[in-house]
Amino acid sequence: MTNLTAIEYSAITTAAATSTVRSFGTRIRGFNVANIKDVVGAFEIKNGTTSRVRIVLPANGTLDTYLADEGIRCEDDVTVSVTPSVYATIYIG
Repeated sequence: MTNLTAIEYSAITTAAATSTVRSFGTRIRGFNVANIKDVVGAFEIKNGTTSRVRIVLPANGTLDTYLADEGIRCEDDVTVSVTPSVYATIYIG
């Protein structure tokens, strides 16, 4: 079993938020995402400025994803962008 590190990133603001959660290369092994409002939300993982995953969440939608095998490789850093009301937990390792 691979050792995983859980990084929680959340935003409840009036504007979208972007944050670098790891400033070095790593692999994304999975993520849990929840939209707590009755409007469409979005969640995106980037390798620096290059998009690796972009998910549009329906109102009050959730997503629980495990990425088998190699996961998603981010060579430079892991940057996460969310719209207001979206919570995300990202598993790396």
